[in-house]
Amino acid sequence: MKGFILAAGFGERLRPLTEIYPKPLLPVWNIPSLLFPLLQMRTAGIRQVCINTHYKSEAIIAFIRSLQMDMEIVISVEETILGTGGGLKKCADFFGNDDILLMNADIIADVNLFELINIFSKRRQGGTLLLYQTPDANSIGWVGVQGDQVVDFRNLRGTEIKTDFIYTGIGIFSSSILQHLCAGFSSIVTTGFTGLIETTGLNWHLHQRHWQDIGTWEAYTSLNLHGYRPFAEFVKKIRWQWGNGSRSGLPWPSPYIEFYEDKKKDLHIQNCIIDDIHALPDHCLVENSLIWQQKQVEIPPILRNAVLMQSSLFSLQGNSYRENRNEDN
Repeated sequence: MKGFILAAGFGERLRPLTEIYPKPLLPVWNIPSLLFPLLQMRTAGIRQVCINTHYKSEAIIAFIRSLQMDMEIVISVEETILGTGGGLKKCADFFGNDDILLMNADIIADVNLFELINIFSKRRQGGTLLLYQTPDANSIGWVGVQGDQVVDFRNLRGTEIKTDFIYTGIGIFSSSILQHLCAGFSSIVTTGFTGLIETTGLNWHLHQRHWQDIGTWEAYTSLNLHGYRPFAEFVKKIRWQWGNGSRSGLPWPSPYIEFYEDKKKDLHIQNCIIDDIHALPDHCLVENSLIWQQKQVEIPPILRNAVLMQSSLFSLQGNSYRENRNEDN
């Protein structure tokens, strides 16, 4: 089995952050999000992984080269973006006849991949999708199921079967999915998944742990600043795996700062994600903010509800940050 990580998107709903970093390199709890699926695959015993890229591909390539991991990581650069279906099709030679574990780079999920691999192996159909139950399925896009079989996606096949399940962006497939994919821009749902439903069958497994899509500004900032506790044990495992899977060591500190005070420096921090506390100036109050790879930028004495990446400072709503001493921003 080989891995495939989808990492080619533009991240338009995360602008202006994705004007600084490609979406797969945006940090979640001080860990670039691309590392979550990559290290989860490594934990599951997968040592050969292909990652597709398009937008800011140079940054992703440089990051992967810096990892020094004990894995074979192949980068598929798409000169023209190919979508989820065309992106996988382009890598057909890499996979050959091997099974494929697919994960999205913008999904944070505490998934037991050993369990999912075991289910796929026992059922031996064309694929196994990991689904998640949510009351927001109608707006996200529901998956129609009958028994243990996936039969539809948002009624694209006209089955009229509606559920509160969504596709998590994680699945395992036999190489037979490749024959259903199109070489140009296409969706894996309307080509590969539908093709498997109509031929070898496509089953599903319910994910009952924590899951979050970070593809929007609100989801990304909320998960960082308010979603750490449910994922705390999962993050510890990821950090441990990184320390043992890379020869370059663990460059990121503990992620979540509930409360920190340095009376000598007159520095006060509460409910923040900060990669380097020591880079903050003296006489500063920072609350409910995300700070990553801070560069030369003047931080106001009171910084609340903000995102600071490199030298760009934004409010939590994605606008330019303006300090207001009388009101919270």
